[in-house]
Amino acid sequence: MRRQSQLWLASAIAAVTFLSIGQGPGKNAGAQAQAATEGEPNVIWSIGKTDGFSDEFASGSSKGLTYEIGKSSPRKDWREKQDSADHDPPVYRVRFRLDQVPASPPVLAIQCFSDALAPRAGQLDVNGKRGFFRIQPVAGPNLDGRQWGFSHAKQSVRVPIEPSFLRQGENEIGISFLGGGSTHSQASGLSYDSLALEKSSGATAELEATVEPTIFFRRSGNRLREITQVVLHHRSPLGRVGVNLKVGGTTVAREEEDDGYDFGERVIEVDAPAVSTPVPYELKVAAGGKISTFRGEFRPEKRWRIFAGLKIHSDNGFTDLQPNVQELDGRNTDQVMELISRFPFYKFNFEVAWSIDNYLKSRSASKTRQLASLALRDQVDIGAIYLNLLTGLCTGEELYRSLYFSKSLQKKYGVPVKTASITDVPSLTWFLPSVLADAGIKGFANGSNNTRGPILQNSSLNEDSPFYWGIVSRIRG
Repeated sequence: MRRQSQLWLASAIAAVTFLSIGQGPGKNAGAQAQAATEGEPNVIWSIGKTDGFSDEFASGSSKGLTYEIGKSSPRKDWREKQDSADHDPPVYRVRFRLDQVPASPPVLAIQCFSDALAPRAGQLDVNGKRGFFRIQPVAGPNLDGRQWGFSHAKQSVRVPIEPSFLRQGENEIGISFLGGGSTHSQASGLSYDSLALEKSSGATAELEATVEPTIFFRRSGNRLREITQVVLHHRSPLGRVGVNLKVGGTTVAREEEDDGYDFGERVIEVDAPAVSTPVPYELKVAAGGKISTFRGEFRPEKRWRIFAGLKIHSDNGFTDLQPNVQELDGRNTDQVMELISRFPFYKFNFEVAWSIDNYLKSRSASKTRQLASLALRDQVDIGAIYLNLLTGLCTGEELYRSLYFSKSLQKKYGVPVKTASITDVPSLTWFLPSVLADAGIKGFANGSNNTRGPILQNSSLNEDSPFYWGIVSRIRG
């Protein structure tokens, strides 16, 4: 009898980089980029084209550069990436001429994306006037082919510039990003899609404010508070700032010293009362000798409960020499058992059954019984598959034999074997869920290596995870 059976699949992203090959602009790219404003009357100048790619720019990043509108070329003089740093970040400068100063605040529009760690904020220097703006990631699944972070990786920055900061004739805007760190030998920063200085249709308010609840909560005594950002959008220096936020019937207040910026965004965090439904708010901002009042609706964010499936990736042929990996893995298991004894709520997942086999061969009988006891109490989970396998190269017999050791533990000690995973190794054949379902294994997690097996490049499985992996298999009983 054949019937449809289903396997629970949780998809995870491995932090790896993949490369796609695209055709970049030709030798006339600079002229084409400068001429782009001729057909766009609302654009004062632009660099690059908004198309989700950075191929029209010179490769890599620079410690600093100066780009002259009308003279420089995107291909030669602007870099595709700009690194960020907490101290002395690289500055990319744009020099341009204005026949006359705009009557309304023009907007600097930067379209960019992150293929490593994104910066936390940006800085502008407009003819000596300093501005600050947030970097707010948004979902962008179809970005540059070199990107490995598939969600919340796109940025669209729009910063109004006070006309009085500009002048007739020569002007200069400096751009830099704040935030340190690196991953996979890549410095934190952004990749450019395009940037432009756009005309605006009307004046903006001298001071605007938004109240933005976050997904982060903390307890203060016996009360739950929602960390909330009060964002002040300002066109001139604020100096010392005081905010007074009333949410429902509760008021919170905070004061901060001058941050040294002339324009942009000022973010002040307060602990607002955690409410379960939208309620009215009233915000009073004291700055520059004035008190401004703003009203709106406080809409609390969802209170997420995060479940963490803790494990250590098993990569025997890569991490170190195999004898060293064996000892390190055994010590890691010792530490897991120690943590559970100290913190009974702690749980751990052994990615592959080899880790258990290795431990049983190198530790005493008492340690073996202790580990089996933890598995019986569901404080550790044993991965069903012996090692991370290239399932596309395995025969059906090999896939079944990969479960022999974990099933022997189940038979000998009675420990449950409920889940399996494959991490960092490409290929998941359709026969794999049939094998797992036949063995009574209901859960499967995949950590996709998108360099060698671009599952997530060609799908959105991570956005729909967890999900059921439908199979057709002969099930007995």
